[in-house]
Amino acid sequence: STSVENKILGQIAFHYARLGKTEAATAAIDKVRLYASQVAYDSGAAVCWINLAEGIIEHYSANTGKARSKWERSRAVAQSLGLREVAAIASAWLALSSYLAENIESFESRSIESIRLSDEENYSAVSRVSLNVALCFHYGDDTSSARAWYTRCRLAAVRDGDEATLAALMHSMGWMSVSSKRNQVLME
Repeated sequence: STSVENKILGQIAFHYARLGKTEAATAAIDKVRLYASQVAYDSGAAVCWINLAEGIIEHYSANTGKARSKWERSRAVAQSLGLREVAAIASAWLALSSYLAENIESFESRSIESIRLSDEENYSAVSRVSLNVALCFHYGDDTSSARAWYTRCRLAAVRDGDEATLAALMHSMGWMSVSSKRNQVLME
């Protein structure tokens, strides 16, 4: 294994984690860790991707605090190494964590950071942060703005081949629409 191979294994682990394939993600993570322990070697990029993957595994297991810790670690290492792509993705997931914790200031700063760090081809960051922002607009009954962000999310997820984000997008749009309608009825 080389630094490049470990980075790729880390990216593969992140991809599997996003798809909910925990066993495959964990197997890729274990391969990187095994090599690192054998040669006293650590690839910063691999560490970033592994922490992203482990954060998603924790998030899907409803371990929000652990997920946030993993994403913060990924973001910090990525920023220290100048890895904008990974820092943007980690910031997008941290924005989601902030949204779920109803920490609007952190949500705003992490979303802005993710957008600032992302180029249009960082589909993973663009789709995640776009879905986060869409949810906020939808929650605030600004469906026109939400629709624009949902579209941005969908286009990035399609370009990335990210079925998990597309599923999350459809689920979120449906859930928010039902919630909005329910609230309208309750207010009448």
